[in-house]
Amino acid sequence: MATYAVSYVEGDSEAWVAQFLADLQRELDRLAPGIFTRLGDAPNGRDGRTAGDADEDGLHGARTADVLLALCSPGYFGDPRVGREWAVAVQRRTLGRARTGVAPQTVLPVRWEPLPQRLPSAAAEADPLSARDLPAAYRQDGLAQLTMQAPRLRTAYGEVVAAVAGQLFTAATGPVAPPLPPDHTAAGLPDVFAADDAAFTRRFRAHLRDALTLSDGGPPVDVPRRAAPVGAGSGAALLREQLPDLGRRIVLLGPRGSGRRRELGWLARAVLEEEPGCGPWGCEVVLPPVVRPGGMPAVVDLVQAVAPRLRALEPAGWAARQLRSGRALMALGGLEAIRARDRGAVWEWLLRLLEEYPRTPCVVASDGVRLPWHRLDGSYALVRLEPWTAEESRAFLGLAARSAPGDRDGHDRAARGLAALLEHDPVLRDLMAWPASATGIWSAARTADPGPPDRQRLLDAAVSAAWLPDGGPAETAESAGPRPSGQAAESALRAAVGRLAVVAARADRTSLPWEAVAGAADRRPTGEQSWDLLEELAERPGVMYQPEPSRLAFAHAALRDCLAAAELARRGAAEAVDAAVAQQTGGGSPELALLVVGMLPPGDRDAFLTGLLDHHGAGTGGRALLLTTAAAAAMAGCGEAVADRLRAALRGLGPLESADLPLVARGGSGMRDLLPPGGAAALPPAAGTGTGGGAAPPVRAAAGAVRPVRRLPARPVPALRHPGPREVRSRGDLEGLTGLGHTGEVHWLGPIGDPGPLLGSVRGLRSLLIDGDPGLTALPDLSGCRTLRTLTVRGCPELRDLTALAASEVVFAELEPGTPHLDLDPLRRAPWLRRLDLVRDRGAPVSVWYLGRVEVRVHARGGVVDRPVPV
Repeated sequence: MATYAVSYVEGDSEAWVAQFLADLQRELDRLAPGIFTRLGDAPNGRDGRTAGDADEDGLHGARTADVLLALCSPGYFGDPRVGREWAVAVQRRTLGRARTGVAPQTVLPVRWEPLPQRLPSAAAEADPLSARDLPAAYRQDGLAQLTMQAPRLRTAYGEVVAAVAGQLFTAATGPVAPPLPPDHTAAGLPDVFAADDAAFTRRFRAHLRDALTLSDGGPPVDVPRRAAPVGAGSGAALLREQLPDLGRRIVLLGPRGSGRRRELGWLARAVLEEEPGCGPWGCEVVLPPVVRPGGMPAVVDLVQAVAPRLRALEPAGWAARQLRSGRALMALGGLEAIRARDRGAVWEWLLRLLEEYPRTPCVVASDGVRLPWHRLDGSYALVRLEPWTAEESRAFLGLAARSAPGDRDGHDRAARGLAALLEHDPVLRDLMAWPASATGIWSAARTADPGPPDRQRLLDAAVSAAWLPDGGPAETAESAGPRPSGQAAESALRAAVGRLAVVAARADRTSLPWEAVAGAADRRPTGEQSWDLLEELAERPGVMYQPEPSRLAFAHAALRDCLAAAELARRGAAEAVDAAVAQQTGGGSPELALLVVGMLPPGDRDAFLTGLLDHHGAGTGGRALLLTTAAAAAMAGCGEAVADRLRAALRGLGPLESADLPLVARGGSGMRDLLPPGGAAALPPAAGTGTGGGAAPPVRAAAGAVRPVRRLPARPVPALRHPGPREVRSRGDLEGLTGLGHTGEVHWLGPIGDPGPLLGSVRGLRSLLIDGDPGLTALPDLSGCRTLRTLTVRGCPELRDLTALAASEVVFAELEPGTPHLDLDPLRRAPWLRRLDLVRDRGAPVSVWYLGRVEVRVHARGGVVDRPVPV
């Protein structure tokens, strides 16, 4: 009795598979009546097996049938069961050749559906039907279409069924019977597709290295970036190399122009430039699918979407096997290229794909608009790109000057001048925090006339560059086609974003709740219409994005203030006064007032300054507002009456304090004409000019002439220093910290006892060091420390219980010494913890292993690990 089994991917075509198998059985009965039996058709319903033939791995047919009939379709070779079946069939073929010198036909592939890729080598070697003169419809449409349309293509269908039956008859009745495998499992068998996969992987990596263009369109410079988990402060920020520590699923959030796609490109290049398997997450290749509104590609079409010219070389099922093994990084960028309302389909495609391939690492770059927040559970790490620091902005200028074409010396001078200007201008320094606006500022400074660049020109360049894609480098190459119907006009968008900026500036916030945003964007909010407008603000201008659920935000505070100042200058002096006073008296920044005064026409300038003077009074807020008014008058000029009133108010201010110096310096040399002699004498002369970079405007302007004034060079603004760590040696010291403001770092030195709820009452605590408590056996309760991200324990050799760490929001922990008797099992349930260092020597880690999602690094003295390391 000859037997055959059928291997196919279950789907919507079971009825047609059954029709084809019935026709095939009739043809086999015609060739050899009563000889052939398909496993699954035996009378006892158990494929002829006894009760002892349990088929726990689903490979009974591949192990025992004379021939395995494989119905090949686009998704067939990506099924993990298929790999095991083919491994058994190829093993039986190899054993038969070794024993008799003749290779038996153990598997017969049939083209059930057209394959866009080539057959893997193992399948091509076992395919005798390709060499036969079969109807063209079989090669073009596949056997499934012939089965469905049998009445119309009866002749062609009959020829194919007869050819399959004949090949089965030849294989099953040949002189060499295929031997049974030596065991009853496919475990340990080599992957029959490995050789093809490795060869194509090398070609695909080489192609991507040449063709990958994930960038933000800015200058070809690379400044390392940091990213912080959503909800955590900048103290929890990670370098780009540490992003894999957060898990295998990451959503990288940032406004357009923030360089998030460039960071995505860096991760992709890190995978492709390392040895295979040594890149981030151990990946070998990157699959950056092309985002398109009409629909996302199927898994079998991923290579076609990324590298069309390699389609003919791809072995069938290669992409699915890479995703299933976790060797392919999904790097998805370009969501801003499609309308926000169309992004739901892209996210649905991605989330379903990741559910099907749970080991696949994935990084998505997004502005957060239409992000399915409710579906991104704990397995997705939501991180936001951190803006550049002042040092990183200077590094950008140096790299940009070296890479810019043309006059190298001129570019170096422009970079040095701009760097000096940024030292004393917090607005420009903040605008340099994102690559898009930094590129606009650099371009304006590089093309300026010799000498210091005009400040207002730099501000305008930064705002224009951030208003994407009209005025700066966009993150995607979008065509400048006609505006689709239903979208707001450019003027409406600018008006809406101006209203939003004013609302945010009054509260001195860059982030606003959705209710406030909806009311500000549209004076008559109507639900979906407001959403549409806000989506356009995020899609087209690029100055807004959604950093977390139910909130929208500006890229940074300086951009918000620039846009708010332009809107307030358009509305008039009275409303500008209200907004500036509301911002500064609430402890906010004086920048809005300093920006507005430069944008107001001369006729409204004095009214604005007078309004500010009317609101200043006693107290810290009033003192700052008065100095802000004086600095604004010194920068932009004012009338004689306003100048006299300012002098009188400044005489009653008293001696200048160190906290006043930044505001005084903002006014430039014109402040000397306003300050009383004692105050002016207290300011030592400094080299350079005011913040504007050129000659400061006169403080007073009479009706018909400009009165010359004395110039006072701006004094460098004292650098702000972060307070050092607070040392705690007793419970009383700890109680004292609870009454202070923000305390970022606390050092707990020596035995203190149980702190109870006191640690949770320390505001802003981000880093905690426990040192020198030999009697400590269990960590104190950390559940109340909502901002704590880093924990270090030293000199506590009896520590065993880490349950408090598992219940905290700590991200990084370090234990020194990391004794072998620590109970680490509770850390498997830690929701935030990502890395634990067990330090016995300050060298590099000699062992790295994982407890769930927690990476454990063991630093052992002399390279010896005291505890067994899980594999």
